[in-house]
Amino acid sequence: MRNTAHGEVIERIKALLREQGLGPGDRLPSERTLAETLGVSRASVREAMKALTNLGVLQTRHGSGTVIADTSASLLTSSLEFLILFDRPSALELYEARELMEVFLVRRAAEHRTKEDVESLRDALAGLGDRDGYGVANARFHGAIAAAAKHRVVERMMASLEHAIRAAVEATRLVVTDPEASYEVHAQIVQAIADRNGDAAEAAMREHMRIATDELRRVLG
Repeated sequence: MRNTAHGEVIERIKALLREQGLGPGDRLPSERTLAETLGVSRASVREAMKALTNLGVLQTRHGSGTVIADTSASLLTSSLEFLILFDRPSALELYEARELMEVFLVRRAAEHRTKEDVESLRDALAGLGDRDGYGVANARFHGAIAAAAKHRVVERMMASLEHAIRAAVEATRLVVTDPEASYEVHAQIVQAIADRNGDAAEAAMREHMRIATDELRRVLG
């Protein structure tokens, strides 16, 4: 019964946010006001808000009270972490899911990129030449592609999946055995996006994914 009441309060809070048009950074009504508005106890509101804070939906700010989180980035990541914990997909399955999104995003990036997006990609590409900092630079690179694609839903999904993939990479101790080949295919992706050539961008991304999965299979045996 307690869990049911808890869930009902969360659903009422969600409905209230929609009705009032509240968005990222907006302050929520006080605990007392919410309890009166929703017709529930303050304890129920407190429990629901704690759960939403743990999920990353709400944030507590000193001097501002409880506000809606600035970004939804942590929501999918949290859910995906539990999915991976319970379903235990293989690293190869994660890479295959990543390929589906990366190919979609890179074509859109070629179609929707701005001059600033290309500059961000080239900055990230330069970082790939540093083997010690390859992991960070690679995450920046693929994040820049997702940002250039201008598709918020898939961008969020990709960011969440990337977090899981990095964990899988660390667990398998995957390393790039041919950094020159890896750099070259990344450079081809950047050029294709800069040229607004969706076909070339997709072809280069598929080659990049092939190299990555071949490396993964090599490590996994």
